[in-house]
Amino acid sequence: QPPHSRADASPRSCCVVHSLGMGIGSHHDGDDLEDRTKDAGGPALQLYKRRWYVLFVFMLVQMNQNNVWLTYGATSTTTQEAYSIDMSWVNALGNAGPVAFLILYPISSWAIGALGLRVTVLIAAALTSSGAILRAFCYSHDMVWMVFVGQLLNAAAGPIAMSVPPAVSAAWFPTNERTLATALGSVVSSLGCAIAFVAGLAVNSVHQLHILLYIEGLFCLVVFLMCCIYFPAAPPTPPTLSAVRHGTISTDKSTNTSTTTSITTTTATTIVVGDNIHHRHNINSSEQAPLLSSASNPSSSSSSSSPKRSGLTLLRQSLGMFLDKDSCLLLITGGFIQGVNSAWTGVIINLLLPLGYSQSQAQWIGFICNIMGMGGGIIFGKIHDSYFKNYKALLIFNYAFTAVCGIAFTFATAGMYIPASISVPIVYIATAMMGLCSSGLYPLLYEALAEITYPASEDVSGGMVSVINNLSCFIYIFVADYLTPFTMNCLLVGMSLVSLLCTAVVRKRYVRSDLDAAVA
Repeated sequence: QPPHSRADASPRSCCVVHSLGMGIGSHHDGDDLEDRTKDAGGPALQLYKRRWYVLFVFMLVQMNQNNVWLTYGATSTTTQEAYSIDMSWVNALGNAGPVAFLILYPISSWAIGALGLRVTVLIAAALTSSGAILRAFCYSHDMVWMVFVGQLLNAAAGPIAMSVPPAVSAAWFPTNERTLATALGSVVSSLGCAIAFVAGLAVNSVHQLHILLYIEGLFCLVVFLMCCIYFPAAPPTPPTLSAVRHGTISTDKSTNTSTTTSITTTTATTIVVGDNIHHRHNINSSEQAPLLSSASNPSSSSSSSSPKRSGLTLLRQSLGMFLDKDSCLLLITGGFIQGVNSAWTGVIINLLLPLGYSQSQAQWIGFICNIMGMGGGIIFGKIHDSYFKNYKALLIFNYAFTAVCGIAFTFATAGMYIPASISVPIVYIATAMMGLCSSGLYPLLYEALAEITYPASEDVSGGMVSVINNLSCFIYIFVADYLTPFTMNCLLVGMSLVSLLCTAVVRKRYVRSDLDAAVA
């Protein structure tokens, strides 16, 4: 099939699309193909059923990383007994995650762009499994250094686990499934924390703690082997034009197909697709981006890989997020409230024990918060994809409801304004609703920043949110030893209100989705 091109007739022309016909691949791919879109002369766009399996495997990596991180926080009393340490050391184990993230994020972000999704996810799974296994062989206070090394190894996987969800959804999923896929990939961290709290309920002795550590280490190893067996860097054919823009394509060596063509975009006010002109948001880029193509001779043997992202490109994209008012506000306020929410969940047992709650009660409260959080992320992700595509309104709603529930939780635990007879049920209900809304922020925030900052890579915007997240998480856990539970709860409420006010002045933009819609 001869090459095709599209160009805006205007002197301000900016978007030229050039592609060759794309072969589907080997015969065994047939059952895997779910949908194929190809407008006349345009790029082939393909969905694969295997996208759900790829997402599932990554979810297991994400879940394990958070479960291993919270193990000691969810079993704080037994942990102190097992290693002869006090509560400040238990908090330090929890803070290993944010500290390692802040140090290693630049390296991991470079690795995602340079090495691709497969290699970086394998690295994350290997770090988590090695850290979990190492911790299982620490039996006394003299060996407690092994616990810290194990926590640091697991924490080193955090920058990848927290940055990759929007990149996986962008590489494998169509526009109407991206937010849901990002939700599943990110809020599964809440499931990992919930499992840690439930496991903590069963741990009543040092011996049981060691058994739990063995089980965690073994399961992490199984997930690492699953990644080794099958976790491709990207589908042979991308699902959307914006996925082509980031080079999220891979070569299927069994069919000897490769990608060879590129597209250059500059500032534009229109995009020409076929004979139709679509007026969209300006798309700004001075970079060359790969566009889907295939070798015209399928029998030819060639290899290809996605373009590598340089350190300068990474730095420019990261700093660029702070130069745009809307992305800067979403990044800072959203990242801080995420970090405070995560840290609050991680130290909730320490906040409730001084107020007369038992460890068992605190563990159940933490479990409910995280389970509802996972449900909240999925619910709000689906709402945004299918029913109400307005991330600004949904973010404001979540911030407002989190603040209201936080106020109820604070007053109930402090014995203020709420009768003692109903204070405990109020605590359970408020915690559940806070989990629902606070974790619902994750996919909305990731996708909002991906839309606003396009054509910056999704893992860069997700990673920068996670940097702010871990910075605020570190600060919150650090000051937990010096502030009262009431003050800590008030910080959560105050941060929610600040985030609400800042989001209210953000201008809603869907740059990436508008590009995909223009060629649909």
